[in-house]
Amino acid sequence: MTEKSIVYSSCFVPMEIIAAHGLVPRRNIVSAPVSPEGLHEGECSYAHGFRNFSPEENTAGVITVTVCDQMRRGAERFSSGLPVFLLTVPSTCRTDSAIKLYQYELERLSDWLSQFSGSDPDVSVLTDTMKKIDHVRRRIREKRNKMSAVSFTRMLAVFNGFDNLELSRFTPEPPGSGVPLALLGGPFSSEDFRIFELFSGAGGEIVYDGTETGERTLPAPFEFNGSPMRELTLAYLAIPDISQRPNSNFYRELEKIIKQRKIRGIVIRRYSWCDLWHAEVQRIVNFTGLPVLDLDVEAHQPAGISRSVTRIEAFMETLT
Repeated sequence: MTEKSIVYSSCFVPMEIIAAHGLVPRRNIVSAPVSPEGLHEGECSYAHGFRNFSPEENTAGVITVTVCDQMRRGAERFSSGLPVFLLTVPSTCRTDSAIKLYQYELERLSDWLSQFSGSDPDVSVLTDTMKKIDHVRRRIREKRNKMSAVSFTRMLAVFNGFDNLELSRFTPEPPGSGVPLALLGGPFSSEDFRIFELFSGAGGEIVYDGTETGERTLPAPFEFNGSPMRELTLAYLAIPDISQRPNSNFYRELEKIIKQRKIRGIVIRRYSWCDLWHAEVQRIVNFTGLPVLDLDVEAHQPAGISRSVTRIEAFMETLT
């Protein structure tokens, strides 16, 4: 019998809770549209792709979050007809009330998942599931310095898709030697992995993937010294993100990465309608003091790709 799977959209959805219910968590990397046709006004291509994805036969439900207004509104009009859970993620993440709210939301999520699994997992099942996933996540972190950023991001995609916890089928590429760059921005669509090759071809090397699909969104290792639900709450709510208020954790992490990896340029890859990242561009310029490429993308039509290539080449000329 094929296991039921749950598709989710965000790093703020703990896969451990889904897996503890005996369901398969799959973080969806969508296919972006090739033209702007069909997009609602103010809707980015990622939100469009997610709410219109074609689910596999064993997909039981969908989870999305309130971090992004477009995804929040999209929860009301998914084309698949599957049950949808909208997880509230507080922006003021470091207050006691925010922590209580997020833990309540995770408990509410667990109750929702029970309709597919038949019952709530007890504490021991959730703890064992967390230990298993935490062990694999620690192994993934250990591999980071031995592979390129694109390989690491692809490995995370395999892991978050829950296709193979042992990751035995994954063959990484070694790091390159171009001008070291940091990549920031929202979640990838399946077509976006080519951006690593575009920069490599222009003499750059993305050494840090700080997008919502990359290493920035890995939760901290668990300590297992208290309630497992409380542990999940603190670990996931501590993921640094620009949506948080204040978002100083994001900037502290970025400052550390710039020093450690000797970053010489910042690339902000954002969807045209993403107000969160658009509003943050100038602050990142001021904070880092580094050259910044604000690379706005929409649908993946050939003209847009050619425009990105031209801008990437011009940016790299300023660094080499």
